[in-house]
Amino acid sequence: MLDFILEVRATGTIGKEENMEEVFAPLLDVFSVLTDTTLAQSWGRTPKGSLIYPQDNKLKVGHIVDVIPHGMKQSLKVKVRLIHHLEFVEMEIIEGPMFGNLKFAIETRPYGTMLSVVLDYRIESLGFNIKWKLSEKKRYREMIDSVLDNIKSLSEMRRASPQPLEAPL
Repeated sequence: MLDFILEVRATGTIGKEENMEEVFAPLLDVFSVLTDTTLAQSWGRTPKGSLIYPQDNKLKVGHIVDVIPHGMKQSLKVKVRLIHHLEFVEMEIIEGPMFGNLKFAIETRPYGTMLSVVLDYRIESLGFNIKWKLSEKKRYREMIDSVLDNIKSLSEMRRASPQPLEAPL
């Protein structure tokens, strides 16, 4: 019985998905948009899927976020594990068809900020592993690209206008 369990674990897939966006705004503006859950209600919802944040003003360690790519049969729940000011927000996948971490990272660049999302994952279900390779990975990537584009737009709007930022419709 033990040999079978080890064999199933050995057939799992380990991978990494990275999406990046150049933002023409300072690090502070990008980080404040990223950690403002009121704005996240706007930038997290796209035609390609949604990141559903809790109703709170600021993102906090322990918050649960739903990751729902459009068309994906199984969504993910992630828990905010670590927030490092002006550097990254790291989340752990606590529910869904895979295990791993989701990390939003920001870096200063001469022109502004590099924003990236890295998903380090492990899939042990053979059925989901096949779905992931055929279509689910593409859906996830498209959703994250849309989310990054929304964060970029809101960060650059904040840079361009000194008045308080309203969430776009």
